Amino acid sequence: MKNKTFKKKDGFTVIELLVAAAIFTTFLTIAVGSFTRVLQIQRTLSRRIMVTSALGATIESMAREIRVGQKFDGSSGSSIGFESFYTHSDNPDPVSFSVSGTTITRNGIQITPSDVVIENGTFILTQKDSCSPWRVTIVLRAHPKDVVTSEDTVNVQTTVSSRVLPIDIKGDPYQCKNM
Repeated sequence: MKNKTFKKKDGFTVIELLVAAAIFTTFLTIAVGSFTRVLQIQRTLSRRIMVTSALGATIESMAREIRVGQKFDGSSGSSIGFESFYTHSDNPDPVSFSVSGTTITRNGIQITPSDVVIENGTFILTQKDSCSPWRVTIVLRAHPKDVVTSEDTVNVQTTVSSRVLPIDIKGDPYQCKNM
């Protein structure tokens, strides 16, 4: 009988290749899943930042006029009206802000960007007594257009005080100087 000797050949066995492929596939699956989730989170954050920025600009434009407003009417609801001295003229301009459907309007003209949908908006007017300053609390709930998920919805609330005191109004209609 002949003695056969086998020479060791360099390489991998089929089993070693299958184990390596399984490990590689597992790590690849985990990496792709994590990468996909990171992309979803980034898109959600981008949409929230866009909505927050748009609401911030809208609220700031409203706050500028509210700060120089007087003779506010309404107590709470989806609209508020007042006289504004924003133009610094002797005659105040009548101004009304309202949540109309899915937008916020100023005197009937849309002031929110078209890519933002206002779900809910409330103006709350408070005043301790007739001679104390007016305070307007603005409460908004919005989301990006064509995206309606709870992750993308943004809630914003701020309170703005009028810098015009009732005692400063021409003619003292609230009789504050007598108090």
